Amino acid sequence: MELDSVRIENPERKNLESWKAFVDAVNNRDKLELSIPEQTLEFILSNEEFRKGIFIAYLQDEIIGFAGCMKNISKPQNASLQVIIHPDYRQRGLGSRMYDVIFEHAKICGVKNITAFAKEHMQQAMDFVQKRGFKPDKYSWKMDLNIIDIDYRTINMDNCSIRRITIEDNKDYIAIMNAGFKKDGDELYTEKSFELTLRNPDTYVFFIEQDGKITATAAVGLESTVNRGYIHNVTVYKEYRGKGFGEMALNHCINKAKEANLS
Repeated sequence: MELDSVRIENPERKNLESWKAFVDAVNNRDKLELSIPEQTLEFILSNEEFRKGIFIAYLQDEIIGFAGCMKNISKPQNASLQVIIHPDYRQRGLGSRMYDVIFEHAKICGVKNITAFAKEHMQQAMDFVQKRGFKPDKYSWKMDLNIIDIDYRTINMDNCSIRRITIEDNKDYIAIMNAGFKKDGDELYTEKSFELTLRNPDTYVFFIEQDGKITATAAVGLESTVNRGYIHNVTVYKEYRGKGFGEMALNHCINKAKEANLS
């Protein structure tokens, strides 16, 4: 492959088959669980701020590389970088070229602090970022649960209800997230912090309410392409902790995953 024949540009159009082939190749080779739902892709392409931070490497019409710079909404001088190369096109210099493109983009955007994500089991990726001065910080972890043959019944509590959050609930969602996760010295989450989460139709975000007051929240990503649900952003207001709302939230997430026929 001659690098001169590869073009790197912001995504301008959807090519779902090429996206799917790229994601499948990476997942199969690297034992990852990438998923780019069509609705999420449409939202990214329609949002200029997100779109400008993404660069795609094309060989003719085939997607062979991805680079992204995701700025921290509450700390705009901080950003995370990610570079992913199709397994068939690695160790040919494309990764370095895409890294240079995304790194230059970050500098132009005024980014001062950068985090790069690399899976621990992917030694080539670890070597790539360490050679560029990044230091290992912490590794992501996960807990897996097979839910096929397990019955998680939703806990019934007096005067409680569960409702899905919409973008109109953004201020209330930001309030409970700040109450649950903000530490001294942290920047506050802003109304833009969770826009993608709340607008993503494949992510189910909900409030638990008791007597009309919000007590807890949680979210579950329903990724049918990898047959997996991801539970995240679980928090309970301090005054309601220890009363079963956290368990109620987790069980509701698991039931939503089961309803989506995920295992």
